[in-house]
Amino acid sequence: MKKVLDSQLYAGENSLLFEFTGGLDVDRRLYKQEIKVQKAWAKAMASAGYITSEELLALDSALDDALQDIKSGVFIWSLQDEDIHMNLERYLTEKTGELGKKIHLGRSRNDLIASTLRLFVHDQLEITEAKIRELVCSVQKKSTEWSDYLLPGLTHAQSGKVCSLGHMFLAHGWALTRDLRRHRLAAESCLESLPLGAGPFSGTQLNINLTALASELGFKSPLFHAYDAVGDRDFMIDAMQSFSTLAIHLARLSEEIIFWSSGPAGVMQLPAQWSTGSSVMPNKRNPDICELIRARCSRIIGYADSGSHLLKSVLPSYGSDLHELKKTFFLALDDIHACLTIFPKLIDGLEANETRCLELLNHGHVLATDIANILCEKGSSFRDAYRMTSSWVSEAEKQGKQVHELDSVKQLLKATPDFMTAVSLSDNLGGCSPKQRIISNKNLEKFI
Repeated sequence: MKKVLDSQLYAGENSLLFEFTGGLDVDRRLYKQEIKVQKAWAKAMASAGYITSEELLALDSALDDALQDIKSGVFIWSLQDEDIHMNLERYLTEKTGELGKKIHLGRSRNDLIASTLRLFVHDQLEITEAKIRELVCSVQKKSTEWSDYLLPGLTHAQSGKVCSLGHMFLAHGWALTRDLRRHRLAAESCLESLPLGAGPFSGTQLNINLTALASELGFKSPLFHAYDAVGDRDFMIDAMQSFSTLAIHLARLSEEIIFWSSGPAGVMQLPAQWSTGSSVMPNKRNPDICELIRARCSRIIGYADSGSHLLKSVLPSYGSDLHELKKTFFLALDDIHACLTIFPKLIDGLEANETRCLELLNHGHVLATDIANILCEKGSSFRDAYRMTSSWVSEAEKQGKQVHELDSVKQLLKATPDFMTAVSLSDNLGGCSPKQRIISNKNLEKFI
């Protein structure tokens, strides 16, 4: 029976198979890291004597050409070559002849993609970190600008005690610093050990110095177990889980802005440049960015969950499911980067209405807890003070006043706290007093 040439396998109906199984749609984005790995492998082969120094120079030069061709958009991607590895091998063979066919000696696409992915995810996490820092700086800048804007702090979306808008807004900055730590840990896990040298799953037969190879590519160590190395995608799950928690925080920040910029609240004003108007109502601005971030964050959380579900069914070593995990990762990555890129621009343009903040202080009896504390200072137990203040709140409601405005309260306490005094008294660590806000800002800077 006549042997069928590879080129014939991609003709006619079989093209559908390779469109379905091919990986170029996502692999193209890995080209920088892939070429870096290819160069390191060629260098290791030369050090071990499998290719000459002249051959190494030729491969290096051809890989440099490939890098430039891909960057400039003239590299020819062939569906027939399935993935980035085979496309590069074909390119090298076209450039260097028989030499291009040597570079795949002693390795597999399994250990190659595992290595390339680790470098790529690491680099993307560093980009994400930089974007998070930019967002933290925007949040911190606004919190400082609004540090003296007093208004009711909320629990259960109900007025509680006097706080400052700056203190409340900076809470999001602290949440984002935790995201920074998670991303750093996820980035470090990418470079724990280098899969290259695992071959398909049993280890390479070449006498290559894998420790030196790992060091060359920035990994802490070479692989520990070949079968595990080619199928390990925990680092991608770690990254997507970091994205997922970050998405929770971005969505909560979005909710904060939507709430305070709403008509009934009226505390924040959306920047015209980063919001849209109504098609029929000329009097309003819509928080589209926040609403779309909130929606995309739901997707990001879903991608993280999807990635875990996908990985759980794959046997150790390699399965094509892992290619689908790449697609899931890219979807999450693109959404998280889109959100992080636009969010600082919106926040930088936000304005707060100090007059409206002060108006809100005269709703919700926000000095009630401070009045109860004064009773405690005069000798009452807290529960007795709580009950007494609660009865005053009920009386104030009947009179259409705030509790601190009742004559009976003023007479009994001799004096009632004002709003600024109430804030200033919250002067222990983490509190909302002016002194503690400065300390909190300085502490935040240590984490960014």
